[in-house]
Amino acid sequence: MLITQEQQEALVDEYVKEKHTTEECIGFIDGINAILELAVRISKNQISQTNKKPKYMQEVIITGYTAKSEGVILETNIPAKLKTANVKGTRIFVSWDKIGKLLFDGYTEKQEVSERDELRAKAN
Repeated sequence: MLITQEQQEALVDEYVKEKHTTEECIGFIDGINAILELAVRISKNQISQTNKKPKYMQEVIITGYTAKSEGVILETNIPAKLKTANVKGTRIFVSWDKIGKLLFDGYTEKQEVSERDELRAKAN
């Protein structure tokens, strides 16, 4: 397991204490779940792409993460590289847009804040 249930609950409790709305809390929980799913997918892809090193050095796992408003910083046990980036390291930033595009069919291509605000308004 990448993160224990107690750690997940502590993150949610901290977020709730910051007086976020119910919708924001649901979104936060969905975001955490999406990140964990993405982390597993990234880990599997990293293992399948490297065959030169001994097996124990190929197995990338996510050892932690830091959620930010723009995305998440994934921390890995060994230097890892995303399939779509040339950056390699043990701390890799992944934007929420990148996560959204990987996880959701029909994810928006809109980049402007005003366009996204319009989408958010239509959802409410």
